[in-house]
Amino acid sequence: GIENKRVCLWIKNNFNVTPNVAFNKVYEPCVYGTIGSPYLATNVTKYHEILNKEVDSGNRAIDDIIDLFNIWLVKRIPTQDYEHPTEKPSTLHEKPLKRCTKPGDIVLDLFGGSGSTMMACEQLNRACYMVEIEPIFCDLIIRRYQQLTGKEAVLWT
Repeated sequence: GIENKRVCLWIKNNFNVTPNVAFNKVYEPCVYGTIGSPYLATNVTKYHEILNKEVDSGNRAIDDIIDLFNIWLVKRIPTQDYEHPTEKPSTLHEKPLKRCTKPGDIVLDLFGGSGSTMMACEQLNRACYMVEIEPIFCDLIIRRYQQLTGKEAVLWT
């Protein structure tokens, strides 16, 4: 089966204020898992080299360093542009896809939503198997896929 590997945190650049709440949430947890041994991109330097040498010397950009940790800093889609109540930017998926998959790999998303995982997979040459139970959001995913690729969507039922 699928083995849970980590929970990463998407730190949002803004948030919606919830009345009568002491601490508003500015993050969302993102779970990542694998079947079998995980693939990790080979273009990543050893952690101790980055943390002990390169940070002090300024040889690596801060984004490269943050890429190695479970904190993801990605801008939200403006709320007025949402087509799904909990829409995620496709750029949110780029870091884990580049780090943990290679071109041609299959990515499973059991909560399709607005299809942002599929859009990111398409742009990075990964296959995406996606499940979404709400017909209105299935239509949204199909429309977004067809607009992005210019291809006709193939549905499995």
